[in-house]
Amino acid sequence: IVLSINMSTRRIPSRVNEVLQRFRHEIEEVRDKVLKQCEFADPDLYVNLRTKDGHALKQLNCWMIFKKDFHKEMTNPEHNLYQQICDEFNIPGKERVHMVGDLARKYWKEMEEIRDKFKHLADRVKEQMQVNPIHDTLKRRPNKRNPDKVFIPFIE
Repeated sequence: IVLSINMSTRRIPSRVNEVLQRFRHEIEEVRDKVLKQCEFADPDLYVNLRTKDGHALKQLNCWMIFKKDFHKEMTNPEHNLYQQICDEFNIPGKERVHMVGDLARKYWKEMEEIRDKFKHLADRVKEQMQVNPIHDTLKRRPNKRNPDKVFIPFIE
């Protein structure tokens, strides 16, 4: 599990600071809710996360879990926070999603305890994602070039 992610290559836009000045209290409520959820989260909820095109995520680390949950809570229609921010600051199209990601990244960079809480959850998710080696070899398909040759695992 990757804990130190180099996110310093992308600068956090100044718009994020403006949004935080206006909506800091509401955004911190969302952040705290995400932190509480992660402490009692079921790792099975994160094992089969897939992208929109159906591909499985290659590596589900602490940062990805936090970002996904933060984004889900920020865009939750119950809070109406996402729509308020976008309307007040007149944020167009794709920039809306980037703005939520930038807010998540800003909190992630600032707070060490976020990383510690999500490390525990990410470790549990990693355990759930590991495939039994025997089960893995039994599921292999025949060789495409030589279809008669099938891998048979050695089991003691």
